[in-house]
Amino acid sequence: MYIIIAGGGLVGKGLAKTLHSAKHDVVIIDHRPDVCRDLYSATGAVTVTGSATDLNVLEEAGIDKADVCIGVLDNDSDNISFALLAKYKKIKQIQVQMNDPKYEDVYKSIGIEHIARATELLIDQLIVSIESPELRKLIGFGELELCILNVPMDSSISELSVIKFKEVKGIPNELNITCIYDGALGELILPNKDTVIKGGDRLFICGTRKNLKKAAAVINKLK
Repeated sequence: MYIIIAGGGLVGKGLAKTLHSAKHDVVIIDHRPDVCRDLYSATGAVTVTGSATDLNVLEEAGIDKADVCIGVLDNDSDNISFALLAKYKKIKQIQVQMNDPKYEDVYKSIGIEHIARATELLIDQLIVSIESPELRKLIGFGELELCILNVPMDSSISELSVIKFKEVKGIPNELNITCIYDGALGELILPNKDTVIKGGDRLFICGTRKNLKKAAAVINKLK
């Protein structure tokens, strides 16, 4: 996909690096020339120096062929202006980072549905880190969360298949292993019921926080 990111801060840089590594065509817009130079060196993504609220700059960035536009600018007023211009260009998928919750109704009034609430996400991440340091939250879907759980080398679940893992006492049935990062091979695996979990793996598990905590307790129990 062709993706335009407005804003070269920490979030924009992280998005660009991940998306570029996933073989997407990524263009970052930032008004600071030095930031653009650093972004190109760090991410390999194309950079355009200028304001993401300037239609000429957006056209230089290739907005007419963009599939996705992402606004992660420092203030909501600029994100709104960027989103409006993206809508004018009929971009189907527009995502923004909301810095101040007071702007939520404004975003929704112009038809922006994909809103990342920066402050709420940060607070929630900190709470998870404090209460359950063994969990690394990736994203939330209402009551459900997608987290990463590291499997210790001598974990009690090491060498169990996914189906056997689900049968272990203390593992809630409602949990779902969506993906496994094989630490030995260094690759992601889409597991089936016969996939074997090994020490050093990272499990991408979806469930409620309560159930994820229960699973973490079992996974971190050593043989």
